This record gives sequence, C-alpha cells and structure tokens, in this order.
Amino acid sequence: MRPRLIREVPNDDLLPVVAGPGPGQLRLRLFDDWLLPAGELDLPALDPRLRFAPLPGHTGSLIAAGDEVLLVERDGTVRWRRREDPDPEYPEQATPYVDPGGTLWLWLPGKEDRIAVVDPATGDRLAEYADGENSYGVAVFSHGSPAFFAHPGGDWTGLHVAAGDQGSTSFRVRYADGRITAHEFLGEALAGFDTNGTRYLAAHHDDEEFAMRSFPDGEVLASCALDDIPGYQAGGPYRIDYGAFMINDDLVLACVEGDGIAEDVLLSSHTLHWVDTVRYPSASGLPWRSARPGHWLTRGSDATRLWALP
Repeated sequence: MRPRLIREVPNDDLLPVVAGPGPGQLRLRLFDDWLLPAGELDLPALDPRLRFAPLPGHTGSLIAAGDEVLLVERDGTVRWRRREDPDPEYPEQATPYVDPGGTLWLWLPGKEDRIAVVDPATGDRLAEYADGENSYGVAVFSHGSPAFFAHPGGDWTGLHVAAGDQGSTSFRVRYADGRITAHEFLGEALAGFDTNGTRYLAAHHDDEEFAMRSFPDGEVLASCALDDIPGYQAGGPYRIDYGAFMINDDLVLACVEGDGIAEDVLLSSHTLHWVDTVRYPSASGLPWRSARPGHWLTRGSDATRLWALP
C-alpha cells in the first residue's frame, strides 16, 4: 500500500526560536492537525525544553518549560505562571495535557510521581494524586515518560507512562467532586481507543505480545506475538520493536524491524492479522499517531510528514 503524502514541514520549523521584542523571548510557530501554519506565539524568556498543550477552542495553551508551568493566551499574554520544584534526583520536567472537557492535567515527575489538576484561571492545584491514596499508587509510574489519551466517553482520560527498563504502566484517570480517581489498565502500554470507547489497544513494552482489549474490563479481544504476525511474510526473522497505534477503528499501524527489514505494516484492529505493508516513496522515519482518523505522522531526519490511507 502506497500512502498519500498530505504535507511535510521541515523539522527546524517545529522548534522554538529566540525572537520577540524582549531579550531571550521565544517564538513558537503553530501548526494545526493538517500541518498547516496556524500563526505564531510569542513567549517570555523560558527554558526552551517546551511541552505544549492547546486549550479547546484555541483560547490559550498550557505550557511546561523546564521547572515552570504557565498558561499563555494566543496574543502572548501570560495568564499565570507557576514554578514546580523538581526532584533533584529526577529532574525531568512536567507534562501538560488538556482533555476535551477543558480539564488541565499535569504529570509531575519525581521519586514518587504525581498527577495534578490545575485551575485554568489561576494555576492553583485543584487536586493531586500520588502514592498511598489507594492501591494504584502513581509511584509505580517510576518517573517515566507519559502520554495522555482522550476517552470518547468523556468521563475518563487514559495515561500511559513508559519507564525504560522498569516497564510501562497505564491508567484511566478522572477528576470529579474535587478529587482524582485512577484505575490501572490491563495490558502494558495504552496506545489509543476506538471512536466508540469500547476497545483499546494495549501495545507492548516488556511483554512478547500486544492486544486489543475491551474497555473498561480489559478482556483480550485479539492478540498478536511481536515476532509472528498472522499473514505477514517478511522473508526473515523480525520483531515489532517500536510500538503500535490505531489509525482508525479498523486498522493498527506497527513498525517491524529485522535483518534487512524496516517497514510499517497495517493490521486489522479486530484480529491483529496483517492487512497490508506501507510502501513509502522514500525513507520517512518513525511513525507517530495523528489526531486525524486515517492519518499518521512520520518524523525523519529532515522533516515531519503527514500521511493518509490511499
């Protein structure tokens, strides 16, 4: 299958640049889900290690920069700015996420990782969840790298934290009545929900297989070994070494690697059997999920590209 190239953007255009009327100010070039330019955002002097989460309606953005978190309007006005004291043993920065309902989440790394909900008007903490609140202690996240996923039902938010050699953990979290509730997912690495919210893909980290599971009970609906995809003829030993993700309700994209093999394959989300192999016109880099159904991104050494099914 030869995918359609929708658009590409040089990687340099996606990096913050030093600009603006004040010393050390940063300018972000904004792009929408189609990789079309969506304006620019001037920021005050910040740590350039930015993590960026637009608010619904594009009225502003929640930004984590080094040990700071701030909310910035589209005209560059800083609504509030808060410093998060990092754990000196684990000096990773916070990760922001804004769910479709407008709840502002922060994942806060440390010896015992925490998740927090903040007030969009002031930046004050509305709730915080950490180890010891119940049996699903966030300390099991092991100061890893998080990814948030919106659940279509609107009540829950998916959270996957990869912690390197310590494996992965995935949770569904909810903020209601002034507190955060968390429940652990079955399966290692949450990689997305279908549009009905009744199924989720649990990709692998340490396990030797990944699976489609029912939400919320985690029952296995289909599974696939990393080195034995039903119907896939590779011509040699291979393994899904890079995670998989859903590109629509029916298809999962996975990256296969082996001796002389490096290609993306499409699997049925209903059976996890091979459907087709993606044939890019040239080397494109690792694939990433897109917010657009039927689309995905690749990030190569020179450019980020948006692809679609033919």
